[in-house]
Amino acid sequence: MAAVVADRLRTMILQGELPPGERVKVQRLEQAFGVSQIPIREALRQLEVEGLVTNVPQRGVTVAPMSAQDLLDLYEFRRLIEPEITARAMRAAPPGYSRELRAALRRLNDTVGDPGSDDYMREHSAFHWALIAPAASPVVQRVVEQLWQMSERYIRLTVASPQTRRTYAQHHEPLVEAMESGDADRVRAEMILHLSEAEEIVLRPRGSDTEPE
Repeated sequence: MAAVVADRLRTMILQGELPPGERVKVQRLEQAFGVSQIPIREALRQLEVEGLVTNVPQRGVTVAPMSAQDLLDLYEFRRLIEPEITARAMRAAPPGYSRELRAALRRLNDTVGDPGSDDYMREHSAFHWALIAPAASPVVQRVVEQLWQMSERYIRLTVASPQTRRTYAQHHEPLVEAMESGDADRVRAEMILHLSEAEEIVLRPRGSDTEPE
């Protein structure tokens, strides 16, 4: 039950239904979810570990704030680990891996015209997972998924419309081409560039010309 509650709260935070800084009231969640305080508090502890909520004495649990500095720190950390994991995945890729990667990219591109961004974000995560799956141990998976969840709050700001998602999706083709090249250095360089471009796009003021990830 705690896992179910955590999933629902995570979705509410990532989709902005629970905005940054909002206090999370356990009693209100009891009524909304129809469960006791125990699974709710367990779920909130899990989300605190993931960096999505904060628990401050005398103030209680609030949705974690979002800031430009947090974004910079997050993407700096991602550039330290994801390029190497992706290069290892290229070397460990099984037969037929390129077809699977291309299929994941097609599914991602098929969602760019959808009215909402939920399907796009789901396929976006699936594509990035396909990139690293051949080299992802359970530890790597936990660390990377946490980074992605924290990034998603920011990425959603740039993919609200099909137009921006369409441009954003174009930034993924070079990653596939790099993986197909068999060149580990090219893979690392392309992933660093990809993350840096995404960071720059998310940092742009809303209303400016944007090109999502």
